[in-house]
Amino acid sequence: MKFPKGVSKEELLPKITKRGVIVAGGLHKKIKTTYFRVGHMGLSVLDGKRQHLVTVIEAIEGALIECGVKIEKGKALTIFKAAMGGYSLKSSL
Repeated sequence: MKFPKGVSKEELLPKITKRGVIVAGGLHKKIKTTYFRVGHMGLSVLDGKRQHLVTVIEAIEGALIECGVKIEKGKALTIFKAAMGGYSLKSSL
């Protein structure tokens, strides 16, 4: 995911981590300071009961809001649910 304009890795990633989600910095030399990675695979993605993706979306959204990014709280989960065809959502934060 690309960092929003005006938000740095040093500012955003610790705020995501304090919400219980671990993300990683970029790997590609030329653009590594412009994005971070989320690495959820397997059961984390396929088993809706685990709610891992909900936790990640909420953590990133909350951290962005804390950084001053103007986004509507809860909108990301609404979009995710629509895209997943009714994925069961239980807020984890």
